[in-house]
Amino acid sequence: MLLGLPLGHAISLSNHPRWQAAGALLLGAGFLIHAFAQTFGVHLAAIFVWSLGEVVAYSISKSIIAELGPPEQRGSYIGLVGSMAGLATLLAPLLGGVILARFGAGPLWISVAGLAFLAALMYWRLEPAVTRRRTRAAPA
Repeated sequence: MLLGLPLGHAISLSNHPRWQAAGALLLGAGFLIHAFAQTFGVHLAAIFVWSLGEVVAYSISKSIIAELGPPEQRGSYIGLVGSMAGLATLLAPLLGGVILARFGAGPLWISVAGLAFLAALMYWRLEPAVTRRRTRAAPA
């Protein structure tokens, strides 16, 4: 909570798409820590790590999305992302509950961490294309 505003501000100054990959890595690391945590303190450390990942990833994601869309469709792009976040908010507890009930907490956290690491890889692989597209879309 204390790091959210200063860290978000620092990230917005660099405005580099690599922050999304870094944020996804932190999210995955925090989730993976939960899979092996045995004490309350380790779970708190995991929460700190993935919360930091949320701040890092989400500080820049909306600006990148808005910049990549054509100016007349930027609102639609942001709206679609918001809709997908709402869908994820609905489906994640349902699917997570099934995984938790069938396989336990460890596999659930490992699955979520794997998805976060996959997202980090995708962000990293897309970074050159995002940078090129943002450069072309920048006003002259």
